[in-house]
Amino acid sequence: MSRICTLASSSSGNSTYISGGSTALLIDAGTSCRNILQTIKNFELDAEQIKGILITHEHVDHVKALSVLLKKLNIPIYASKQVLEYIEDNITLPANTVLNEADENGFDVGEIHITPFCTPHDSVGSLGFRLGMPDNSEIGYATDIGEFNQTVFNGLKGCGTVVIESNYDDSLLDFGPYPYIVKKRIRSSLGHLSNQGCADAVHKLVQHGSKNFILAHLSCQNNLPLLAKQSCISKLSENGFVQDKDFTLDVAPKTGGKLLVCSSL
Repeated sequence: MSRICTLASSSSGNSTYISGGSTALLIDAGTSCRNILQTIKNFELDAEQIKGILITHEHVDHVKALSVLLKKLNIPIYASKQVLEYIEDNITLPANTVLNEADENGFDVGEIHITPFCTPHDSVGSLGFRLGMPDNSEIGYATDIGEFNQTVFNGLKGCGTVVIESNYDDSLLDFGPYPYIVKKRIRSSLGHLSNQGCADAVHKLVQHGSKNFILAHLSCQNNLPLLAKQSCISKLSENGFVQDKDFTLDVAPKTGGKLLVCSSL
């Protein structure tokens, strides 16, 4: 049995706990250390099983807790070479912290096999991850993606469970408070994925075997969970897919966490 617990998920902070067998991983640590550990405890998960932290990229809403968290958990970091260099230069870590470049050909952490893939974002080296779990299920993880390109599709295709960004609603972004230059950046191919872009991606993934979806990294200012969820449901329903039969859909809350149990298809 594999489990996913989104500890925090929004434009203000992101972290996810994934476990299978005797191994757990964190993906990102962009909220407070206290929030991460308390949410893990609230769901009766085991922080001592965490064998490493996968970092998608270096933006503060993904790395904010690293310096404090690694004083509590003596575990290695896995990220792209560029992100590791940024972390070394900009974040004070405990002296014994091990930094490992995420091997593009795949690598193992405990019982979980990780295959990283590049994601299009305005980062020094942004990654998504495909996790091969000990129960033979596969979990795909991709947030902060300006477009659902072929590389991202290949990285997620066939994963039974997919955590994917649904960052903004077009209308809310249009009429929201952000300056034009920020809106342009969000909409760019190196920015974030809209609700409609996410819906199109989920539709394509369902056609290639994915079944369970968690919509993540919703903007605090430019999105609502109901809008994100309805965009996907409408797209899939229009194309003949039935909720809770052909697919399941959850939205990761900003705080408080959400626990899901996954299994192989």
